[in-house]
Amino acid sequence: HPERALFEVVRTPDGGGRLAPATRLVHPWREAAQASVDPRLADVLRREVGHGRLLPLGQDASTNAYMTAGIRSLGGYHPAKPAAAEAIRQRLFGRLPAGHLADWLGTAAITYPGELPPSARDLLAEKGLELAPGGTPAGGTAVYAVANPWPRARLLDRWRPVSVLPEGDALEPFLDAIAAGEHDPAAGPVLLQAPDPAPQAGPEPLPAPRFVRDGLDEVVLEVQTPRPALLLLADLWAPGWAVSVDGRPATLLRADLTLRAVALPAGAREVRFHYHDPALRQGLLLAIAGLIGTLTLLVAGWWRQRAAASSPDPATEDAHHGSIG
Repeated sequence: HPERALFEVVRTPDGGGRLAPATRLVHPWREAAQASVDPRLADVLRREVGHGRLLPLGQDASTNAYMTAGIRSLGGYHPAKPAAAEAIRQRLFGRLPAGHLADWLGTAAITYPGELPPSARDLLAEKGLELAPGGTPAGGTAVYAVANPWPRARLLDRWRPVSVLPEGDALEPFLDAIAAGEHDPAAGPVLLQAPDPAPQAGPEPLPAPRFVRDGLDEVVLEVQTPRPALLLLADLWAPGWAVSVDGRPATLLRADLTLRAVALPAGAREVRFHYHDPALRQGLLLAIAGLIGTLTLLVAGWWRQRAAASSPDPATEDAHHGSIG
């Protein structure tokens, strides 16, 4: 109640004014109305998108409603996001759609309000996002599946060192290169450090990982790899993310400057990407330190009072010795 220290001028019966405690600044809270997704559309999207991503085009590009329906959408906007996410968003929804960039992030379907014109389909294919024939109308929105999409989680047996990129802040030119189709995801991601164990190339293709849990703060995958490989998850890297393999902490690799990856030995593995807010951890440490400091002061004060109470009064001691003498 910040108004408790405030005053306001009120009118007196004689027409004058006087200071009085400010009116309480309390108003009834009303929950903001959330945009919703038509149930028919949500069902189609869950089937078409799966664990991939959705690229909403047209007027739906700025809505966050798809995320509330459990669909991982590249659209929407939130001010509290990493700078890399904003750099990607600007390219995805610029004057022309960055299809290669959407494909790199595991886009499995797009939506469009109404039927997508053939010229738009040709433009998307030219920009790196080829759509499967036909489309599914649902709730006034058409859903188009991407032909041969890159999976959001994928095993790779090759990588490239970051030295292949220009020196300095390489994120912007790297994203431009992806949008222009100059970056081939099959060539392996760019890593800031060498993976351990190093992935090994082989004749047989690597199997697809299986999602066990796919949440906003935790993603768990089961992987069966016949040889050492690199697991790339096309989700944004950010401070606070960590990874464990078979329950043991592992090194989280920063792939393509913005994504998450981990090196895996051969065999059946369970990989868990999990997030803990570093600010929350720092706050807890500070709170614990403050509690310890407070308890130390309380104990020290109690000890001083106890010592003072147990020590004899000098005047009483003098009187006592005088009576004996």
